[in-house]
Amino acid sequence: MTDYTREQLASHIFSGLPEDLLQHRRDDLVARCRAVRAHGWDNYRYVWSTGEVVAVAYLLDSRELLTEMSEDETTVLRRWAYDLWGIRGGEADDSAGLTRTRKWFMQTRSADLADAE
Repeated sequence: MTDYTREQLASHIFSGLPEDLLQHRRDDLVARCRAVRAHGWDNYRYVWSTGEVVAVAYLLDSRELLTEMSEDETTVLRRWAYDLWGIRGGEADDSAGLTRTRKWFMQTRSADLADAE
């Protein structure tokens, strides 16, 4: 992964994450899915950020947990659209029905399923 300057990291707020950081996010979520499958939610639910918890719950299709957290597919994808694509890209994806973010999560779910085998 590239070492970014503070200015470069700050610019990602508007422009979105570069490919290496997107891959890092994907790898991190796959590792978190692996941890939840191995140990359950108790060790993580109140330690990880809400965004991390709902993303992993979405990837693992943990609808009960999403309901408890007052989240659904749209709220999870909307939250992550801005994290992944920045303000500009997040707004554009939100207006387009979150298709780019949904695709990213589908690819992440595929990576998780391959990891689980």
